[in-house]
Amino acid sequence: MPIQFRCSNPACRQPFTCPDKMAGQKARCPKCQTVNQVPASAAAAASGGQIRLGPYKVVRKIGEGKMGAVYEAVQEGSNLRVALKVLPQRMMGDAHSLERFQREANAAAGLKHPNVIAAYEIGRDKGYVFFSMEYIDGENLKERVKREGKIRASEALGIIRHVAQAMDHAWNHGKIIHRDLKPDNIMLTREGQVKVADLGLAKSTEIVTEVTAPGTAIGSPEYMAPEQFTNARDVDCRADVYSLGITLFIMLTGRRPYQAKTAIEYLALHRDVLFPDPRELEPEVPESVHRLLQRMCAKKPEERFQTPRELLSEVERLLGMPAASPAAQPESAVASSDELTLAVTPAAGTVSPSHAPSPPEAAASALPPPAPPSAATPVGAPKPSASPAPAPASAGEVTPPASSPAAGVIDASQETRTWVETGGADRLARQRRRKRLLLAALVLAAVLAAAALYFVLRFKA
Repeated sequence: MPIQFRCSNPACRQPFTCPDKMAGQKARCPKCQTVNQVPASAAAAASGGQIRLGPYKVVRKIGEGKMGAVYEAVQEGSNLRVALKVLPQRMMGDAHSLERFQREANAAAGLKHPNVIAAYEIGRDKGYVFFSMEYIDGENLKERVKREGKIRASEALGIIRHVAQAMDHAWNHGKIIHRDLKPDNIMLTREGQVKVADLGLAKSTEIVTEVTAPGTAIGSPEYMAPEQFTNARDVDCRADVYSLGITLFIMLTGRRPYQAKTAIEYLALHRDVLFPDPRELEPEVPESVHRLLQRMCAKKPEERFQTPRELLSEVERLLGMPAASPAAQPESAVASSDELTLAVTPAAGTVSPSHAPSPPEAAASALPPPAPPSAATPVGAPKPSASPAPAPASAGEVTPPASSPAAGVIDASQETRTWVETGGADRLARQRRRKRLLLAALVLAAVLAAAALYFVLRFKA
């Protein structure tokens, strides 16, 4: 929806229109050339640029992921910047999406570590469910690699070390795994800190949950371990080790180890094709780092590093650092006292979180027109035996069935098994071999033709 607003120059006040993709960005007035801040949405423009969710004033949209949009916002009273993650309204009627969103907030809140983005509170206002978290002033690793092309081995290992520390902390506090580690979810601050973000697909292997169905794949196919394609519910920290290995390869070479178009093709590559040698693309990669990658990305989980602590110890050894101290004793579950419980007081729009925010610093996207406020249903408490009743859909809106997969879930189990059973991987490998042989034959023919032409011209001369 186009965003219409007036120039901020009092002497001009020229009305003009920007496409919604420019929400939160800068635009120059066509009349006086004054640079204006485009409102976060058409609704914000209509209300003078002011959108609030609970105690937060939305400033601009930062990005959007599988489990919602992220906005930069300011906490009223303290004027501190936070990032607000807002669940899309299309998911409000899906009990699975609500529970997954609540789990993301609880996972972040239960992990207090310098390499994990901190979460502060969760609430509901104006028909939206959201939670606030630490704002990161910087960029993600994907943006860094895109800008610089490659990262030298020593610095790349340093980034892996910090992510492994976050993984180790999560594993020792509730056996939490990420399941979607990739450059997009590794943030780099201006001060050089490394922060792991987007715990939307995280799960605790100590807590029984029905959110992920057996035989379902969850994550990003480019980075997923082979076992994660067919049963994401039963994977452990070794799947995160694999994904982190793919991320290390990208840092060293500037490209992914496997290129494909579909999840099925990625499954075949991750499972059957030998992991490439990064030195073919970047000769300066040390042999020791090549061996590290081969172990991180082994096809079988039992051949990888068995815990984040084991990986961390090897990375620190390669960096010439002293041996890491023994891991802290794991707790029985994610710190229950830090769980974020959604609650709304009878006064409309008043957010009453059970976990008060600490002074945050944050990161966040433009809001669709809000639905009317409705009675809140707590989603932070322990899961009841019956699934929460879906929120009523507004006119013309289709409420997803509770059994439908949430965003980010790849229902590839049956399709994958059928493809594997019918020899799909073998066919794909044969097709690639034929292409390589054809290319080699064409090159040879071109060389022979050039040689023949050379001798003909020489004899004529």
